Amino acid sequence: MRRPGRETQSSEGIVGEFDVDESAEATETSRRTKLSAGGVNNPKQTAVNIKLVPASVAEIDKKDRVKRTPGSVSGRRNVPSSKNLPFVYPQDKQIWENHFLPELYSWQGVVKEQFSSSSHADFNSVVRNAWLRWFDHLPPQYEDVDGTTCDRVSHPAIQSVTQAALSTYRSDLANKKALLYVEQKMNEEVIPEEDSDTTERRKVWVQEQLDGMSILYEFPGDDQTNPSGLFKSEVFSRTLAYHLYKMRDSGKFVWFGNPAGAVALSAAAIKRALTIWKDGVKPKIKSEDDVDGDGEKRIKQAARNGPTSFSQAHWGGTVNHYFDKFTSKLSDSKFEEIVAYAEFYLPESSKALLRSTQEGVDENDELVMSD
Repeated sequence: MRRPGRETQSSEGIVGEFDVDESAEATETSRRTKLSAGGVNNPKQTAVNIKLVPASVAEIDKKDRVKRTPGSVSGRRNVPSSKNLPFVYPQDKQIWENHFLPELYSWQGVVKEQFSSSSHADFNSVVRNAWLRWFDHLPPQYEDVDGTTCDRVSHPAIQSVTQAALSTYRSDLANKKALLYVEQKMNEEVIPEEDSDTTERRKVWVQEQLDGMSILYEFPGDDQTNPSGLFKSEVFSRTLAYHLYKMRDSGKFVWFGNPAGAVALSAAAIKRALTIWKDGVKPKIKSEDDVDGDGEKRIKQAARNGPTSFSQAHWGGTVNHYFDKFTSKLSDSKFEEIVAYAEFYLPESSKALLRSTQEGVDENDELVMSD
């Protein structure tokens, strides 16, 4: 992929097939706030040579507890939420959603450690630099509940909430996108017939896809021999499109590299979706809203830890396989093709955001490159 130029002009909000995090008006408001002349520095300015200060989990427990709601269990640690983030202005949440997190999704899409990105050597610095880039209009320090003056960039909720957001992103890509697209593809090709067993035909179809993972290819080939167009099938492109959607236009401001990690993650998510359907029926896994009582909680926990759980324990090796054998070896031009195929499935406003990151680098434009 070409390394994008950086711009400061506003773009429309994202709407369409994917979950809409913020409206177009909210996106525009946050961008105007960030780039206005009201004492806010231009986001082109990037902090360098920053000494990292690890977040303290103990400090989270002690100083940043969520207010307990009726019925909560006394003594249980409350995980920080977006309400605990050290915001000052109402529009700060929009900046977090529309600019800060997309930058982290972009970075995660590059690295191999898709399930353990928060343990990556660069995670702390990436989070810190993103905060300084997008929240440099906030006072650099704050007072905690004990009256101690602390650096705002080191607020423990920032990393905790970021980790939760990255986890949700992975889960949504697998459960809301890949699983859906595989099911839709199967229903297109396995049409119920009165004189045949649909479940058995689904099992056969799934096994055919798993053999050689032809579902990842644009052209599976006759009898699935000599396939071509790896990572360009409709199912794959639609899955990867979710990653592009979550990135928004973050590539204008910092460039981490080609999305080798996101491509590997998408491939693994599709294989996992096929595995879920291997018996011809989709297992009934209770949603969060359906959980009621200790027995059902155990069922849900078992599903989370089971072989179909999209986690490091069960699918980390598959992600690593695709990353090591395929995606880490792709050329820039191949990535451009793969991204172009995925871009086709984005809403028009999302396509405009993505294209704005691919217009080339102006010789006078300062582009931040990640090591």
